[in-house]
Amino acid sequence: MKNALLFSLICVLFACAEKPPPAAPVEVPLTRLDIAYREVDSLTKVFIAEAASRNKTFSFTGTNVRFDNLSSIGFFGYCNSDGSIQLDSTSWYVISPAMREMLLFHELGHCILKRGHQNRVLNSGDFFSLMFSGDAAQNGGTYYFGFRRKHYVDELFNPQAPIPDWADSKMTYDAVTTQDKKLVFKDTFADNKNQWPNSQATVEDDVLKLKGGTKINCPKEVPKDANFEIEMECMNLDSGQGLNFIWSNKAGDIQTFTDFNNKIHHFVFPFLRGYPFMISGSFGLNARVFNKITFRQINNICYYYINEKLVYSFDALPIDNRRPLWLMSNNEPAHYDNLAYYIIN
Repeated sequence: MKNALLFSLICVLFACAEKPPPAAPVEVPLTRLDIAYREVDSLTKVFIAEAASRNKTFSFTGTNVRFDNLSSIGFFGYCNSDGSIQLDSTSWYVISPAMREMLLFHELGHCILKRGHQNRVLNSGDFFSLMFSGDAAQNGGTYYFGFRRKHYVDELFNPQAPIPDWADSKMTYDAVTTQDKKLVFKDTFADNKNQWPNSQATVEDDVLKLKGGTKINCPKEVPKDANFEIEMECMNLDSGQGLNFIWSNKAGDIQTFTDFNNKIHHFVFPFLRGYPFMISGSFGLNARVFNKITFRQINNICYYYINEKLVYSFDALPIDNRRPLWLMSNNEPAHYDNLAYYIIN
């Protein structure tokens, strides 16, 4: 009897007690390097899918990609003779997602497609291929975004791809006539009726004179969701510098156009995260005289002209219509005249 009672007591004290809940798993946060390798895996799958959509097949069991510090040798990426790829970790963390895709696709072009470099430059100032070499980067640009991306991926898998239509844009300056647009604002700077901030600029001698090393926001909106044109005449008093403009973006970022020494044109777009996009050519920019600058946005495409010559076109970004334009000067003063906004029919 005692043994039975003892057994029952043991059951009550031990066997019938609730088991403690299992310990919750400890989540280890991903490091930047972990995230980078996941991005590489995801982009590699995109590469394979793009090839398959073009009926391109090849033996691909994966490639060894590792991140290293390549900045000391001036590379963003490198394809080794054994088929492995090295990517510069420092630049990978700061460049945009689209630039990461372009970089990895370029190296996969070397390692998987066995392609060499292709430095052909189109009439638009763009490289024909994203397989251009770093040594030739100053000769052209590769705007691997928007409507241009399809051509670059097509050409990656087919080096005999035709020249894209956008390489020879038909949107000349004269394609929009005076009958096609309606004036909504104009300032000839005969006075300061539009109240330009006088801490950075003065209105005198029928021009807006911007002090060196400053920028000023135009106190005029453009109509929302409309095709429009902004045109002005401007002169930089420093013959060694070019012209700077900022077009405000709704996200708070800016797109900047800088023409420097009439040889290289720099574009800095929000999605490039500070990395300049460059095209080369003769843009007809004249030092110490007024140049006509025209910016048009038509059907979600932007067109940029210097002295009525098309410099470049690209996908429109959501312009902040409340403050679309900032005027800038380099080290020396800049003068502006005949600023006008138009609605394009």
